[in-house]
Amino acid sequence: MPTVLRYVLTLPLFTALLLVHAPLQGKEATEAKAAGGTLPMEIIALDGAMRTVTLEDVYRHHGHPCPPVTVTYLALRHALDRLYDEGETPRAGDLAVLTPVFSRGAADVLERVLGMQPANGADAGPAPMTSSADLQLRVMRLSTGEGVNLRLAPGVWPEGWFPLRARRMQGEITPEETRRLRQGWTEVVQGFPGRSPQDLFVESPVTRVGLWLPAGSAAIDDE
Repeated sequence: MPTVLRYVLTLPLFTALLLVHAPLQGKEATEAKAAGGTLPMEIIALDGAMRTVTLEDVYRHHGHPCPPVTVTYLALRHALDRLYDEGETPRAGDLAVLTPVFSRGAADVLERVLGMQPANGADAGPAPMTSSADLQLRVMRLSTGEGVNLRLAPGVWPEGWFPLRARRMQGEITPEETRRLRQGWTEVVQGFPGRSPQDLFVESPVTRVGLWLPAGSAAIDDE
């Protein structure tokens, strides 16, 4: 039976449903800081104000540095570079983002950077990331109908990281597994911000599609 990938469509002005993950604590949290942790994005926010958001800002919003947050931020940043020409500033109200699953990490990135909240799937409840295949985005520029897909390149994500995280959250992790989890965590949080998007992601060409929304939905902001 073919696998159906259920995407979560994210648009401004809807109610969020977030899943709380247990953060690393103490020494683990303080020692693993992002290399080049600013990596700014300039955004025209939903209120029309120009804002600069950094990876460090998103970490604060999420509560701690986090590998899925890091990847989602880097993917979004690169997608916006693909969809907007030099000199153009992305408008939060002109964007939609699709993700394979609910996750607190992705939700916190989109909420902090773009003011977005999930537009569908709230009744089904959250579904945490369970593999690196969940670390992908489709970002759409509504005013032009253009969009781009990004997913992690094969072999980039630390092997076994998601199962180790699950064991940690269940309280079943061994000291050796904790070491491997922390090593992978640090590899992503410290290492990925310094790598090129071409090294981290497989990306599709920018394509144009039609998008129809119910009457009364949030209007496209293309000023």
